[in-house]
Amino acid sequence: MYASWQEMEITITETNITLRSDVLKRDVVCTLLMPEDNEITEPLNLLLLNDGQEIEALQLKETLQDLASYNRIKPVLVVAIHAGTERLQEYGTAG
Repeated sequence: MYASWQEMEITITETNITLRSDVLKRDVVCTLLMPEDNEITEPLNLLLLNDGQEIEALQLKETLQDLASYNRIKPVLVVAIHAGTERLQEYGTAG
């Protein structure tokens, strides 16, 4: 897909941060997935992902490593935002 990129092993790092949301009245956990610092050679694209607590079930880290290693995606920072117990209310989709 990106022919000018050479194929190489990419390691995706995982870091959790916690932010206080006054609107949600709770602490929000966000998992950051991104290439290791020494592997970043260009600006990162940003993907905000709801239901971040599901990244293991989705095998997201492994998928990102495979796609990046085989040059199928440009470097990306994924911010996986974990939902709270009132998930549907937080999304504003409940009636």
